[in-house]
Amino acid sequence: MLRLMAVTYFLLVIILILLVILVYLVYRASQERAVRPEDIENAVSGTWVKLGLEGRVGALETYAKDIRDSYRSLEQMLRVPKERGAFGEITLEVILED
Repeated sequence: MLRLMAVTYFLLVIILILLVILVYLVYRASQERAVRPEDIENAVSGTWVKLGLEGRVGALETYAKDIRDSYRSLEQMLRVPKERGAFGEITLEVILED
């Protein structure tokens, strides 16, 4: 679960870095020539589509929701002492098997 969250954050950071680089390049180009807002919008949306970020962001949202639901389920389970004990026993069995 932590690995999935790390991958999610890593991908989001990469997306953010790419967008910052794109904005910088567009800004630098605008210093050389006049850039219309439509050009910037087209560049960002074109990059968004070419990289398939919409699907990736959608998948990340799904992963985040699954992680959140799993966390809530685990948290609720650990609130009840009997279930917490059963979880501990199962965990101990798995540890001892390895």
